[in-house]
Formats: sequence, C-alpha cells, structure tokens
Amino acid sequence: MAGVTTPVDPFRRHIFIAPAPKTGVPESKIMVIDFDTTFYFHREGAGILFGMAPGPNDDGSTFDMTVQWDFLPQVTETAVRRLPALADAAISHAWAGLYETTPDANPIIGPSSAVSGFYTIAGFSGHGFQHSPAAGRILADVIAGRDPKFDLTPFSEHRFAAGRSNPEHNVV
Repeated sequence: MAGVTTPVDPFRRHIFIAPAPKTGVPESKIMVIDFDTTFYFHREGAGILFGMAPGPNDDGSTFDMTVQWDFLPQVTETAVRRLPALADAAISHAWAGLYETTPDANPIIGPSSAVSGFYTIAGFSGHGFQHSPAAGRILADVIAGRDPKFDLTPFSEHRFAAGRSNPEHNVV
C-alpha cells in the first residue's frame, strides 16, 4: 500500500500438544530444541507442546494455516527418538501458524529508502514476540532521531542487494 517491497514471506509451522506422560518428561517448562532435526518441546499446562520445521519438501511460502496432518508422522518419528516418553502419547490438539521470514531469516529493521518517513520492522522468523520489546525500543529511538546505541546495519533492507546478509542457521 505504501509502495515499498519488503522481502518477507509467510511459512507454515505446526504445533502439536499431547497429554504429558507420567514419566520420562522433564518437569521444567524450559524449551528444548534439537537443532540437528529442528524438533522442539516444552511443558504446556498438563501437556507437552512439540513440533519441528518442515523438511526440504515442504509446501513453501503460503498463507494457508490448515493443520497438515500428514506432517505428523514425520514429527512423531523424530519426537520418539528425542523424547521416547512421547511414543505412546496421543495428540490432544494441534494448530498451524505463520512465520514471517526474510531470505536470511533475520528481521528488517529501519527506514525505507523508497518512501521517506516509512520504517520497517518485520521478518522475525517466529521470534517477533520475544524480540519485539527491544526491537520496538530501538526503532522508536531511530524514528525520534535518538541514537539507539545499537548497530542496525545487519538488519538493513539493503543487505540483500549488497550481498551482506548473514543467514541465521538456527531457525526452527
């Protein structure tokens, strides 16, 4: 609407929840991530929330948030290797949402070169809620003309054309 092209695309991610088995699952609510497989889990109420990034044959960029139940066997196969207590767990519910992702999986934060007075803060690859307080404060300082005391160069919209992007390797 503002005439700015932003390289951010939506990618579907799934969450599955199962009742917590009585044994073999940590009591801690700390999120555990296996970066080799992208499988993750943590306690969620009386259950276990888990998921993983889709494989190389995923459906690509999409706004479709329908749960793809045919993805569950792939997740389950990995889940029981990483958390054997899930082997007999039944899924109580699931949902799918979207990651807003840039080509290097890092956000774009800063002023637009195409439209004066337009600023972008997008593309956090699932980390927006975690990073929004700090990122919002930094961008507010930039907009207000204050030194944010943070180098935004790695998050510039120009990094892709300039070949300066540094891909995030640990995105789930």
